[in-house]
Amino acid sequence: MGELDCEEQRVVGKVVEAGRDRTFIFPAKSLEEQGAMDNVIGLFDQSLRAEGYRRKGRRWFVEKDEFRVAFYVLKSRFGAEYFVDIELTLHGSQDVDVSTRVDYWTGDVGLSFRADDPLLQTKISDFIEQQAMPLVRRLNADLLRSSEGAKILRIAYVSKKAYGFFEFEG
Repeated sequence: MGELDCEEQRVVGKVVEAGRDRTFIFPAKSLEEQGAMDNVIGLFDQSLRAEGYRRKGRRWFVEKDEFRVAFYVLKSRFGAEYFVDIELTLHGSQDVDVSTRVDYWTGDVGLSFRADDPLLQTKISDFIEQQAMPLVRRLNADLLRSSEGAKILRIAYVSKKAYGFFEFEG
């Protein structure tokens, strides 16, 4: 194996497999890629902070009575598209208890945001105003315990703790 040029590559993580450490190396993000991501994050930040959300990294959250609701922006590994996950963390829990792509819960399956879209700012603010905020306003334990809630929980990761809390039978 040749030497690595640290300016062109970066170590993303280590995995222990069969007693051996394996380090995975990926090309570093270009300045253009990083700028595009910063722009997308900035637009989400502007819109979600206006709705009272707090930010940590690429995650914005708000407290509800029974759980914390968070939106998490992810970049596709295959292009310049960004997706949004919704996460619920029960109060007292250290880990995310329910998560899925938000578009599965809003009915707009396949929703993504392209960094190079000239209407990106409008699309993000429309998504937050017309889909994300109405969904979050409705989200509570009673809804998620109902038959409608069971339908949306079926298309999400649900922790064992959340199964019991929401009385969900999968």
